[in-house]
Amino acid sequence: MKTRLILIIIIISNLYLTGCNEYSKEEKDLLDFIENFLNIQYEAYVRLEYIDIESFLDMSTIQNKNKVTALKKIIIQRKHVEDMKYALVNKHKYPFEIIVHDININGEYASLKIDLELEKNKDYPKFISKGLNRFILKIVDNTWEIVYHDYEGLTLFETSNNTLLPDIDEERIRRVIDNEYVTPFS
Repeated sequence: MKTRLILIIIIISNLYLTGCNEYSKEEKDLLDFIENFLNIQYEAYVRLEYIDIESFLDMSTIQNKNKVTALKKIIIQRKHVEDMKYALVNKHKYPFEIIVHDININGEYASLKIDLELEKNKDYPKFISKGLNRFILKIVDNTWEIVYHDYEGLTLFETSNNTLLPDIDEERIRRVIDNEYVTPFS
């Protein structure tokens, strides 16, 4: 009797776990799109070289304009710190895992709730944010575009999704970095 019960539990568990990772082609494509978006941002961050992310984004939204500006700014900051040898710039890309909570595709729109699982004690960029990440997407010319992305690090990275960040002033960014690292005593 005990053996049967254990066997039934194992079979039901396997059926449940098998069903957990089965997504439609459309859902897989959406997950691949989000993973590619996060990886391209992360690659630009570690390379210290901007890689265009605008094709992933609905650029009519303030948040997405800020996302591009923030990525460019952090790359300029990190590159200047490295070029001036002010500090060691971590250029290691740590793995992250996407845990899906909900995928809802409804015609030309989709919503996605995922958790990003990160390794402990690793220095991830603010846009690779642990915990719940919510995306709203739409299809434009047969490809997904991110309309909105809510995550824990939003205010630390993009600052706002209501107020447009000012244009990049590379010289000003470098001067601010210089002032942070160079003191009258150094």
